[in-house]
Amino acid sequence: MTMRILVTGGAGFIGRHVVAMLRDAGHVPVVLDTFDPLVHGQHHSRHIPGAASVYTGDVCNLGEVLRALEGCTRVIHLAAGVSVASSYSNPSRFVHQNAVGTAMLWEAILRSNSEGRSHIDHVTYASSMAIYGDGYFNQGITEQHPPSPKSVYGLSKLEGEMISNVLSEQYNIPMASIRLWNTYGPGQSLHNAETGVMAIFAAAILDGKPPQVFEDGAQLRDFIYVTDSARAFVSACLAAARGPFNIATGVPTPVWYVASQLAEHLSQPDAPIDIAITNQHRAGDVRHCWPVIERAKRELDFRPKV
Repeated sequence: MTMRILVTGGAGFIGRHVVAMLRDAGHVPVVLDTFDPLVHGQHHSRHIPGAASVYTGDVCNLGEVLRALEGCTRVIHLAAGVSVASSYSNPSRFVHQNAVGTAMLWEAILRSNSEGRSHIDHVTYASSMAIYGDGYFNQGITEQHPPSPKSVYGLSKLEGEMISNVLSEQYNIPMASIRLWNTYGPGQSLHNAETGVMAIFAAAILDGKPPQVFEDGAQLRDFIYVTDSARAFVSACLAAARGPFNIATGVPTPVWYVASQLAEHLSQPDAPIDIAITNQHRAGDVRHCWPVIERAKRELDFRPKV
């Protein structure tokens, strides 16, 4: 059955891949995005391959969300502010975008359903590894790990997830939370401070500068390719899955190793670049955070391909 599916943040790095996959699967993706230059850059294209309709609007604006929801049956909610560091200097922005924006999306869904504009029967929410806080060196985090965010960003994503859980249960609209790890790949901006450490390292190297690695570089993370991340959102949406899912490779990787591999492959042969270990702690960073992905394997048939 063909479904009309709203993708908030569908013009973003992961969103564009999600939209293309939905269209390839025979569905009708609708995009709602602010096209904010802070996130997308000044010249980011408003043409989204595979999108049936593209609306410029904000999830914090009830009228704009209602317009985009018209005729839809499912929602993939990707729209968010995504920077741990920036969330400290501008906490109100992140709480507004991520928590209030999610609440407004649900308010629009409930109103749209009651007025017969749409019949939303499933929501897929983009959560984050940042909700967990510190993990362990020798074992991965499961979905049962108690949340303990160390940044305003992580707190705001947890708030959005909890709002979604409460309203999902109250109104019997199934909801899946995709707790996403560090995503990288084609389409990722190298000029956006919110884009993620992989792109930050790459941008520095391509500019002839050593990538700055905080602490001693031995902190463990999990890095997942963007098409694998996007496929998890699509799978959860189409299967009308319930509950939280860790989405990553399940393979812990030291941050220094990622930086050194990028430096090796992106440096000019006649001007090799070394990484710079700062031995400085950055506010909001956790020491180790990598997941167990067995639930996603079992319930979403998720297997990272890269």
